[in-house]
Amino acid sequence: MPILLQDLLEFGYLRCTLAALLLASVACGIVGGYVVARRQSYMIGAISHSLLGGVGLARYLQVVHALTWFTPILGAVLAAVCASVSITLLTLRARARLDAVLSAVWTLGVALGITFISLTPGYAEDLNSYLFGSILLVSPSDLAVMAALDLFIVVCAFLLHNRLLAYCFRPETIELRGLSATGTALLLNLLIALTVVLLAQVVGIVLVLVLLVLPAATVSTLSHRLSNIMALAGVLSLALSLAGLAISYQYDLPAGATIVELTVAAFLAASVIRASRRRLARRQPTPTPQGQARHHHRHHHHTNQNRDPAMKRLALLIATAGLGLAAIAQDNPQPADKPAAQPAQPPRPRQAKPTPNVRQQSLQRQKERLTTAAADILKRYDKNGDGKLDQGERDAMLKEFADAQTIARLARDFSLIERIDLNHDLKLSDDELQSFEQRVSNRPPHHGVRKQPRPARPAAGLPQPPAKPADKPADK
Repeated sequence: MPILLQDLLEFGYLRCTLAALLLASVACGIVGGYVVARRQSYMIGAISHSLLGGVGLARYLQVVHALTWFTPILGAVLAAVCASVSITLLTLRARARLDAVLSAVWTLGVALGITFISLTPGYAEDLNSYLFGSILLVSPSDLAVMAALDLFIVVCAFLLHNRLLAYCFRPETIELRGLSATGTALLLNLLIALTVVLLAQVVGIVLVLVLLVLPAATVSTLSHRLSNIMALAGVLSLALSLAGLAISYQYDLPAGATIVELTVAAFLAASVIRASRRRLARRQPTPTPQGQARHHHRHHHHTNQNRDPAMKRLALLIATAGLGLAAIAQDNPQPADKPAAQPAQPPRPRQAKPTPNVRQQSLQRQKERLTTAAADILKRYDKNGDGKLDQGERDAMLKEFADAQTIARLARDFSLIERIDLNHDLKLSDDELQSFEQRVSNRPPHHGVRKQPRPARPAAGLPQPPAKPADKPADK
């Protein structure tokens, strides 16, 4: 580290290297959390190997067709975007198998890279740096592209974090909210592809999978909140990158390989520590209750039994054998020890349990649930805060009831509340609830008779048909 600090002030390429490590660590922490939550590590391998085709194409156009502005990092971005879009459309639109699509993208990228390399005259050192990583060769133009990609990743994660979080754990909720699951998957795959391009500058195409997955996986052993995992993964990635750079600069080792080795070592250490903590937690005895402090000897006896499961099983086996021997002795008694027969005692009469008023309890629970549902509906859909729903708010609520399946319970409660709420203010008064209870209580029991179909309720604002007069009884 002292040699690196001394040369940092003298050489400008080292400052560019530190800036590249910082930009790559930010993207690694954010997107690595989504990758670990979604478990898409195999997709990273497919996209990273597809970069070889873009890098080979850029080198071919620079040398053969003199397109100097088309740098290898731009070719890598183009290849990553094409790979992510192809994977998303083929798996979600064409319903192709994910493993087959990833294998095709993986091998096609490598094949195109080999083809373009063979068509390019001369020896291209930049391709080797992209394969195995060369963080010391990052140029200021590459830093500008990396900063733009990093800014895009941060803005998308900040604005669409809840949407991406829902897609990582429950993708079906995206469609229930009326959003496009395909668009969300495409956005996440694009973020992964751009992060792969950033990390390819640090550790290369071959080793980018480790640096994107393992820091977030290491932090996930300490925390289970995704935002904390993202922040800590970024810090850990930056620390490991700086340590690997210092070690490689001190001992003349490849920087990308050293960073990957430190990352794997940190992951293995965290896994061993987590396994040891779980093993120690299983061995800890049950804590002593406060109310039984004076019964220390008896509690110590039970604690020793809990510590040794084999002793508990042995005691249970002995007790079971004793009970079996006692039952055999009772079934086959000795003639001399046969006791005199005792008169049979009459059975005790069963005491009748008081039957609660089930109907009254059900009405009380229904009244409490509907009161809570009415308050929830007012809180959710009363936009102007006047304590009641106007026609526009009611139409918006009914439209949401028709579109979303997750709030079907509120729709059922609202249909029942409309039957109770006579003045349509969504405030269930005691008079309205008592009137509804009286109507329900006076309804005769069915006794298995099939209910007649209920007539359709007329729409609001339409005149109701006149009631049909009752038939007069025939004269005797």
